[in-house]
This record gives sequence, C-alpha cells and structure tokens, in this order.
Amino acid sequence: MRTPSGTPQSGNRRATIVDRVNPPRPARRPRGLLAALVALVALVVVVGVVAAALVARDDDDPGVVLWEGGFERGGVPPGANGPDCGTGSAGGDPRLDEYVAVEEEGNTSCDLEVALVDEPTRSSDSRRALRVTLGPGQQRAQLASEHTWSPDDRGSVEEWYGFSLYYGEDWELGGGLEGEVSAEDWHNPVAFRTSEGNGSLNLSGDLDLDNADGRDFETFDEPHLVLRRNTVLNEEGFYEDGLGLDKLDLGPIVTGRWIDVVCHVRWSTTETGALRECWRDGEYRGSRTSLNAADTAPHSLRVGAYQTTTIEHPRTTYVDNVRIGTSYDAVDPDS
Repeated sequence: MRTPSGTPQSGNRRATIVDRVNPPRPARRPRGLLAALVALVALVVVVGVVAAALVARDDDDPGVVLWEGGFERGGVPPGANGPDCGTGSAGGDPRLDEYVAVEEEGNTSCDLEVALVDEPTRSSDSRRALRVTLGPGQQRAQLASEHTWSPDDRGSVEEWYGFSLYYGEDWELGGGLEGEVSAEDWHNPVAFRTSEGNGSLNLSGDLDLDNADGRDFETFDEPHLVLRRNTVLNEEGFYEDGLGLDKLDLGPIVTGRWIDVVCHVRWSTTETGALRECWRDGEYRGSRTSLNAADTAPHSLRVGAYQTTTIEHPRTTYVDNVRIGTSYDAVDPDS
C-alpha cells in the first residue's frame, strides 16, 4: 500500500508522529516574571506537541468501507434516461449490482459500450474493471452508486471516496488530449450528483484554474484533472458565494496508465464545516473549504464518462477499485 504524502485537515488520516521535542536554548536566562512566562509558554508548546503526537497515534485507524463499488460482483445495471440500447442486459446477476443504473441522458444513439472487463485492472487482486466507450457525438454513460448520502448545512456528513481511472489510447485520436480537453470540450469521469439531477462536485479535465469568478488564474501546458464545484453554465447559480467553480488541481491527465484518486469531503450547503481535499497517486493535492453541496437531496457517486457532444471519435475510459468509506486507508485504490 502506498504511503500518501500530506496531512488531512481532520480525522481518519494518519499523521506524522513527533518523536521528541528539542526547543531552542535561549542565549541567556530571563529573570522574574518574564522567566515564569517563558517557562509557561515552553510548557504549553511541549504539552501541545506531545498531545498532537498521542492524537495521531489514536487516530491511526483503518476505518471502514461503507460501500464497495469495484465491479467484483453483479453486472452492468440497466440504462436510464436515454435511448433504449439494452444496457445491462448481460454480464451478471442484476440482484448483485453495486450500481443502480447507467445514466445515459443526452445520447442520440446507441453508439456506446458499457462493459465489465478482466483487463486492464488496477491491481492483481481486481477481477474486473469498468470499461465505458462513448462513440462520436454521444454524451453520457455513468454508473450511479447504490450508496447515497444527504448533506446538511453544518458539514455533519463526512465521507472518503477512492477510485482509479485509466484513459485509453483513443483519447489521443482527433485533436488528442491537448486539443479536445478543456472547459469548453469538457468531460467528467466522476461526479457527485443529487437525486434532483443537479451536480454538486465534478472531477473534470481542464486547461486552467479559471473559477469563472473574474479573478486571475493559472493555466496549464497540458490538460489536468480538477475537482470543481458544479458548473455555473446557464446561470443556474448553485454557488453564489463569489468563488465560482473553486477548482482543486489534481495534476496532468495521462493515457495508458492508472491514476489513483482519494478525496475526503465534509458535505455542507454553507461554509460551516465544509471541506474537500484530495490525493493523487498518494500525493496530497490541497484542500478547499467553500460550500460544496448544491442542496440537501440524496447524493450518489457516478463513475464512467460524461462529455461534450462535439467529440467526433470514440473515447474509452476505465474505472476500478471504487470505494466509499470513513478513512483514507478504507478507500485507498492502491491497497
């Protein structure tokens, strides 16, 4: 199991243990009241560091898996909200499905494939992975998780999400990654959506950190994965705190190899208690504390492919080792 870098902002994540504290020795010994104050401050610092170390030891908990979505049981669930393409008619006992439906809204034909395949898989003990291929002009094939959660306005709902993504070589066709992955030529391999049809957060491909808030932003030389709040397109106005998409950069998109992602989210419809932080291949990528839930309706995790209809060639995405749990270790795709 990879040891991730970075320290999460709240529980359920192992932290570096402080073995000892060596405070600097003063040049000369203070006297009287000043000496007493200095001694008290030193004592508080030492006690605080030791307490932090003890908390880290107590918090070294593997957590639990709340939902396993790694495609090891069941088959492809039925299609929904799109053309009747027979999605989910084969591949396993539907009573064992880990997902409730394949969302196909926006498709104009059946030029797509959703299958469970034995290669490539993320790890040697993974028996199957999800393969989604969208044909030219098609928009969506995303599997919705059985597991749901309902945010509140205080950040009371806290979960960890782990998954592995693999971009097929056909992503290099046409204009390739650099020509066909951007905010305009968008795609979402992973989404956190509500039962009302709105999205709260999306994992997207992008060429910049433009948050659509009028502020300066960083641009990339190659497409990156970003975790962003739901689009402000069509002035739907889910997030009106002035921070726009509030993107979190997860690093470059690559084809032909697996990308491991772990995200920790405290869901909130306000800034109270809100948190989202992510790791990419074990490396900490940062955090955001702006509100992250569009509403309090039940949410589900969706994995697969969702993209603009302007792509004129097939694109294949694989997903594996999907888990929802209570700690990094519980959902780590590398474990």
